[in-house]
Amino acid sequence: SAVLAASKHDASWEIESINMDQLRQIVYNVNSKRNLIYIRLPNAHVFDVQIFEFAKSVYNKSLNDEYRIRLFWQIIDEEKLKMDLVTAIEYGENDPSAVEYILKCAFLRGMGEVIYILINSNTMEYADIFSSALDTERYRSSSAILCVMNWLFEKGENDLYQNLSTDVLDGMYKTSKSHNEAVQVESLTEAGALIKKTMGYGYANPYEELDCKAEVIEQIGDVHLEEPFRDFFIWALLSLRLRIALLVWKRLKHPLAAALVAYKIINRQIDRTDNQEEKGIYKSYADKFVNYASEIANRVHYRNRRKCCFMMLQEIKEWGNVSAFSIIALHNIPEVMQGDGYINALETAWSRNIDQNIPNIL
Repeated sequence: SAVLAASKHDASWEIESINMDQLRQIVYNVNSKRNLIYIRLPNAHVFDVQIFEFAKSVYNKSLNDEYRIRLFWQIIDEEKLKMDLVTAIEYGENDPSAVEYILKCAFLRGMGEVIYILINSNTMEYADIFSSALDTERYRSSSAILCVMNWLFEKGENDLYQNLSTDVLDGMYKTSKSHNEAVQVESLTEAGALIKKTMGYGYANPYEELDCKAEVIEQIGDVHLEEPFRDFFIWALLSLRLRIALLVWKRLKHPLAAALVAYKIINRQIDRTDNQEEKGIYKSYADKFVNYASEIANRVHYRNRRKCCFMMLQEIKEWGNVSAFSIIALHNIPEVMQGDGYINALETAWSRNIDQNIPNIL
């Protein structure tokens, strides 16, 4: 009855009599348009649950099918999910596809314990789980999913580090381009060229060596990257996955330079879009990164001026082989230039009183 009632809101669902195949198609239409349905009735919740229960009864061929429907309708029982996951693993013979939607539902609830079950049963590795979380976040971003991804970084850092290679990141760029027309690049080499152009004079293409060794790479196959987390961060920026970029940024070795590069890349995107809502979102992230850069510079300055000068003035190979000071000056970033950390570095540079033996410790 719930589906028949729903048919009143869409002419394509109007029916006089139906068979089971038609009924399945109707349920599929309800599921596919779930995010477009707004139920305004006194008993809206009851009506919503009725459609969910009916859809589940029609498509409930396996546990994974059930959780595909649960994901659509976001009706998830956490205790039942854990028990169903164990059952799926036992009968799926360690097949990751058997738990695909169970895992995605777990992401929505931030259930880190589910990852332990999958890892300990040898059903999935950290890198595979992270890839699934990344895919889920693109469609249904939430603080719970970001918490799970942060947890994955903490527990599976080595596995993730080893998994990020030229082939993997090239595939990620292609996927991002296919899902979002605003993304401008679809390979590491294109990303490197765009960063060099965006950052301006003196900033080295981070993937120039890949271009030079293209023939060798083609012969030997996939190549591990020297700075995979930096490259993952750049991918997140250029793919406009800015929540992910912020998450990864906190784990980078040179957060000041990384934040400045992020600020410049996001500002470029602000200039490219005419959509005011998108401009607002991009500006909020650009502001976050530039404020973080300013905060880092000032905090280190007040703690130890000499270390701050070194942090500002050292040339960083991973970030264009230029200094944070050069990026700030070239792009005229007032939020950082007006801070004591930058001013002290400027005075030190002018006086040439630089101690090259100061370690880069934040």
